[in-house]
Amino acid sequence: MLYRERIYYLSDAEEQQRFLLEPSKYVLSVESIPLDIRIMPRVVVQGLPKSGKSTLCKRLSDITGAVHLEMEALIEGFVDRDSSFAAKVSQKLKVEGRDLDDLLLV
Repeated sequence: MLYRERIYYLSDAEEQQRFLLEPSKYVLSVESIPLDIRIMPRVVVQGLPKSGKSTLCKRLSDITGAVHLEMEALIEGFVDRDSSFAAKVSQKLKVEGRDLDDLLLV
């Protein structure tokens, strides 16, 4: 039987029926997440300007090997692309000197 990404070998049809009726009895002492599945945690660090967010993110990245995405670098890379939407964003940022609103950023 396959249940929650684990295979259970049951001895006979009667045991299979019991398993199907109450599978939780068979998995009480088993980890809830199989160890062979790779888990990809996601972290967001928020805070006030100059509160140490970038420093904390760089440390977390160094310790855990997580990817550190910097919004400024992502926006700059996007603005340099050759598309009409990138030109619109570039106009707002460079010419008008305005920040991107959340909807446009997403």
